[in-house]
Amino acid sequence: MGVSVTLAILYTPKQFLIQLRDDTPGIVYPNHWGLFGGHMEENETPKQTIHRELKEEIGIYIDGLKHFCDYELEGRFRHVFAAPLTISTEEIILGEGLDFALVDKSIIELGEHYSSIGNRVYPFVPFVREVLLDFLAKGYD
Repeated sequence: MGVSVTLAILYTPKQFLIQLRDDTPGIVYPNHWGLFGGHMEENETPKQTIHRELKEEIGIYIDGLKHFCDYELEGRFRHVFAAPLTISTEEIILGEGLDFALVDKSIIELGEHYSSIGNRVYPFVPFVREVLLDFLAKGYD
């Protein structure tokens, strides 16, 4: 199997939490909006990985993460989890990435979003946009 990663769809009743990925050479999709998550470490389950990654990237433990789906694309196996965002954005401590935002369905459909920190519009990671649209199509609203 190729590289395995985990991703978290964190949502409020009408919005989704997204991360503006760093502008770091060597990372996949730098300067793109994505979801929080990351690579699985050896002997780690997908659920252990997503909890560790959320702690590292936004400083929180999310209770109630449920498996949404798995995707395999371009040699990467992605385990996607989803849970309501139960804290305010003021409680988020950004440990990775350039910025974060709560966006609604119209922004996801558009496929790009402005960052006040970057002072420009950035595109979504194409796969992330597809996952969020799939999540919306399966009953989230």
